[in-house]
Amino acid sequence: MIHPIVAYTKGRHFLRFLMILFLIPLFHCEKEEPTVTGPPVIEQEFPIVYQAELPEGKMPFPHHDPVISQQEYNSLIRNLFIINNFGLYQCGDMENSCYFHDGLDFVLDNGTPIFALEAGTVRADMGTSPYYRTLVIEDEDEPGFGWSYTHIYHIVVDPGTAVSKGQYLGRVNFQGLDHIHLSRCKLAEGGSWRDFEDLINIFPDDYFTFLDDTPPIIKTPFHYFRNASDSLFTSEGLVDTISGEVDIVVSMRDGGLYAGGLIGTSYWGDRLAVRDVSYRILKDGEEILSRPSFDFAKLEFRFHRDKWKEALTVFKHGNVLDQDAGDFNMFHSHYILTNAKENLEGMIDPQDEVLSWNTLEMDATGQALYPNGLYQIEVTAHDSKGNETVKVDEVYIEN
Repeated sequence: MIHPIVAYTKGRHFLRFLMILFLIPLFHCEKEEPTVTGPPVIEQEFPIVYQAELPEGKMPFPHHDPVISQQEYNSLIRNLFIINNFGLYQCGDMENSCYFHDGLDFVLDNGTPIFALEAGTVRADMGTSPYYRTLVIEDEDEPGFGWSYTHIYHIVVDPGTAVSKGQYLGRVNFQGLDHIHLSRCKLAEGGSWRDFEDLINIFPDDYFTFLDDTPPIIKTPFHYFRNASDSLFTSEGLVDTISGEVDIVVSMRDGGLYAGGLIGTSYWGDRLAVRDVSYRILKDGEEILSRPSFDFAKLEFRFHRDKWKEALTVFKHGNVLDQDAGDFNMFHSHYILTNAKENLEGMIDPQDEVLSWNTLEMDATGQALYPNGLYQIEVTAHDSKGNETVKVDEVYIEN
């Protein structure tokens, strides 16, 4: 018979032996990275020749395979689905989560092949996540400018290599609504193509062909806020009564045909920003003031920590008006029209939130430009195809 103490000691040694066997692989074997098997690389012949005739002055779309026929290309244009465009307001519940959308989101199934829009040199392959890789290609014909492709994976070109227009680059890969984010960018002076903060994004729409005869949508009535605040002017009557320095806020969106791919069948619907907007102030049909507001074709966006301040210089936070809050399906952005300088170009200056329509303004002779009474506010908006919408609202001035 084995003594209990001896049995206990042998048992402890046996447990130690098992633990050592278990730990040896952890200390003596290198950790293997999971392998990701991608789809086969597309074989292409060089030089690359597009089989379909592209519209004059326009580029192919990023998913336009050069080998497709004219009929297939026409179908590609008809079925185009862009979920977000340049300048679109995007924000969460917190103000510091707001930003401008800085490109075009083409809704494409994961695995869709992506091709170079034009010839150039690969400057960067950024991001370690398989869902947030970005490939940046500098133009051959316009150095300092380029295109960035985000949510691309299984990339087959390396930084430093030259690519031809139409050359296969990789495939779409995103976790959520499958899409590729395409941006037109230029390099900041002294910057690096490998740093997102050095890439300045500019208006991309004019490079492409969109089938669209749907004008922007402007909501009435408009909203009138005390300058640089979330305090609304209101009235118990049919129109709002205002005085002093006023911000004119108008809710708009574009309902372009190329944004309606899944309307009625999915949560995802069209959500596009207008291209440009202007306004006029009239009294009894006579124009007193005519001003351009924001023109996104002239604006530039750059990634940085305080970019939310720029976005909220152009837009009211969605929760302020409690309209479409938290619902990004066919939602309206609330544009602060009076925060735009005349001939505004380049970056937004957050200090422009102090701009306003001053109802107490005088003319050169000291007479009130806006004596008490009823006024008409006329707002005009265009989309990237030039489709136009004009809406009029009335407001009463009581200084």
